[in-house]
Amino acid sequence: LRTRARRLAGLFQLGRSGNSDYEMQSYKLRTHGSFEFFLDSAVNGVANDVYIIAQNQEFNKAAMQPLYDGIAPLPEFMLPDSSTGFFWIGGATMTPLHHDLTNNLMCQVLGEKHVRMVSPDQFDKIDHREGVHSNIGWLTDEVARERGIEVRDVYLEPRDALFVPVG
Repeated sequence: LRTRARRLAGLFQLGRSGNSDYEMQSYKLRTHGSFEFFLDSAVNGVANDVYIIAQNQEFNKAAMQPLYDGIAPLPEFMLPDSSTGFFWIGGATMTPLHHDLTNNLMCQVLGEKHVRMVSPDQFDKIDHREGVHSNIGWLTDEVARERGIEVRDVYLEPRDALFVPVG
């Protein structure tokens, strides 16, 4: 992987840890660089600083093709073409509270992921900001209690998958 990564370049976010509004300002954090640099930063760098996100997908599609080729056909309820999906790749990253506009099948390959899920029936409690974002940021237990939000915590480990429906 490292040998191939040296030859490939891609687009990713860099500097998230220094920008408190990194989700809304993701366009300002776009960086073009080698995947070797990205992988080294994701594994050994500052937490939540580098991330490959969906908004960078089109630029990275050719570089990611070997990963797409390794995906088995998706179930019928998902998009029939696995190459229309997105990869999110990072080290110790955090995504603030938001909702998604597509069905998602999260597959954990390395490390662990803590996912906090809220039913779309509680939309009125999440302080909607704009687009898919909330003003809450990371949903702590304290904020959930204060707002009466019921949270489902899921912990993913390598080889785990979690289906998250739209909303």
